[in-house]
Amino acid sequence: VDIEHRSLSNYADWAVREHGIGPHTRLPLLCSLSFDVAQISLVLPFLVGGTLRLMRDELDHLSLQEVIDDGATALALTPSHLDLMTRLGLRPGAIGTLMVIGEQFTRALALRAREMFGPECRIINLYGPAEATIGVSHHVFDAERDTGANVPIGLPQDGVSLFLLDAERRFVAPGETGELYIGGVQLARGYRGRPDLTRQRFVRLADGTRAYRTGDLARRLPSGEVECCGRVDDQV
Repeated sequence: VDIEHRSLSNYADWAVREHGIGPHTRLPLLCSLSFDVAQISLVLPFLVGGTLRLMRDELDHLSLQEVIDDGATALALTPSHLDLMTRLGLRPGAIGTLMVIGEQFTRALALRAREMFGPECRIINLYGPAEATIGVSHHVFDAERDTGANVPIGLPQDGVSLFLLDAERRFVAPGETGELYIGGVQLARGYRGRPDLTRQRFVRLADGTRAYRTGDLARRLPSGEVECCGRVDDQV
């Protein structure tokens, strides 16, 4: 996808502020550079004088423990990686923030992470496809409030809108399930060399708003936050 500088700038400005990224931050790179989530580790620390920690070896229990013991203060990782960490019984070190993104994040896993890293660690569920520049919403896990099977994806960040629409692209009522569309400054221009796919996924709503059709099913909770419920297709 073609991402504009203003889209990345909007995301980075918001993420640095909301996630408490600062000169003290030591953030390891735990995923492939081809995965857009890598930009969390590659971009955010450098904007504020923080530190990027590169992995010397393949990701396993030894290399994970090494980066934690080396003073990592935050981790950006998928639920699958977090699940691995909780099952390996690693020492938690000084991790104060977990930014979890890329897959459905279950409450059961969030509780295991809370037990491992302690109650002072902020566990943040991030949501966002590459077509909308890394992340578009977030929710800080609260074990007492978040009682559903999955952790909510929360509220949209600055400059982003989330729409829940039915098959006719009409707004669904609060609590009803609809397909999640994303609007705002972080939308990509489209798919490079694929105008057909761009027209299919980047659409105009009834009021002319440009939006990305995610294919994710979601509903709006009484709090106003959004919870993902599945897919309209078989994509993982």
